[in-house]
Amino acid sequence: MGFTKVRSLIDGIAGIANGQSGNLVGPTTVLTTVSQLDPVKVYFALGEGEYFKFAKPINQAAMNVTGPPRERRLIQLVLSEGTTYGKPGKLYLVRPASGSANWHHSGRSNVPQS
Repeated sequence: MGFTKVRSLIDGIAGIANGQSGNLVGPTTVLTTVSQLDPVKVYFALGEGEYFKFAKPINQAAMNVTGPPRERRLIQLVLSEGTTYGKPGKLYLVRPASGSANWHHSGRSNVPQS
């Protein structure tokens, strides 16, 4: 029997293997998980005021998917030690909290790595 070459559909870093050499695998066997590095998907919390500032332009862009593309708002990523990441990200998604009494919302931005 010959050797098999396994390839990922995306570039990134492979996680810990779920099996070992010699295991019987099939077409639905998950061998590992690959984490995409570029762009990095950054998730963050938004207050009520921030949510309403960004929600309308994003909803308008989403409703006009057949029209001309609109520029997404740029965001700056502030790292935990207080420095600003060198490349701006683009706001991708703003989602309202469902069933939350404190108006906690979430957002996602795609930030380029390279």
